[in-house]
Order: sequence, then structure tokens, then C-alpha cells
Amino acid sequence: MKLLRTLIFLFMMFILLAVIVGAILPRKIHVEQTKTINAPAATVFNQVNNVENWEKWSYWKLNDPEMAISYPGQKVGKGATYTWKSESSGNGSMEIVESNPNSSIKTALKFDQGGGNGTWKFEPDENGTKVTWSFDTDMGSNPIMSIKGFIMKRILNTSLEESLENMKGVLEGK
Repeated sequence: MKLLRTLIFLFMMFILLAVIVGAILPRKIHVEQTKTINAPAATVFNQVNNVENWEKWSYWKLNDPEMAISYPGQKVGKGATYTWKSESSGNGSMEIVESNPNSSIKTALKFDQGGGNGTWKFEPDENGTKVTWSFDTDMGSNPIMSIKGFIMKRILNTSLEESLENMKGVLEGK
């Protein structure tokens, strides 16, 4: 009986600690990665602006070849959409909601358990095009979701960085 009470006490302390930590962590998540690609801004912009191209360099697709992707509407520019179904990455959709030629793209993402917004910026520089990709989401007021967001931020940093590196390889022919 004493063992059971000790286990219940430890479990309750764990829950309390999770709530306290979750309440301290930020609700909003911002992840941003930048890469310079040796290609004109128009080339890099067009690579992102056509959602069919994402399969060539997307971290998620390359790490989950079984991911089912479909294109229910247009494939280029504002309104271009793709959806995915994946046992390991979950299900979701992405739509280009703003497309400013050779300058910027904004996307809206929806996942099984939430969503967020992506922003792409394309800036010419002496070595080609500086590409900045950011993702923003709000985890809400649930402290447990803040803990999930803390973990998710680390994963997103890696996935954005690797996607940009993959795109660099595609566009530079490596």
C-alpha cells in the first residue's frame, strides 16, 4: 500500500512539474533558417512557388518515401495547394496564400493537431540568392502543448535547415 501511495505521489508531482514547465515555456514558436543558393532569385523563387517541386527537396518527403502527396488544385502561385498523408509525419495540407515574384512567398499549413504559417524571402546577394524560410505557430494556452512546441521547435529547425540544403543541391546540380 505504501508503494502505491509513493507511486501516486510521484505521478502527481510529475504532472505538477509538467504543468509548471509548460506554463513557463512560450506559447508562440518561431523557427527560421537561411541558406545562400548559387542561383538567380527567379530560379529559387520558382522552385518554391511550384508545390510539385517540394517533393525533390522536402525533408519530410525524403525521410518518408511512403508519404502520399496530392495536388487538388493549381500547382503554381497564390492558391497552389498540396496535401499529404503519412503514418510517420501525420496528415495535412499547405497552401500558398501570397506570392510576390522573386521576392517572397507566404504559406498556410494545416496539420492534424494545429497549423501555422510559413514565410519565404528571396534576396539576391553576391553568391546567388539568400533564402530565408521561417515558420510560426501558436501552441495555445495548454501547458502540455507548450512542452510539445518546445520539442517541435528543435525538430523544425533541423527539417527547415535540411530542406534548404536539399534545395541547394537540386538547384546547384549536386
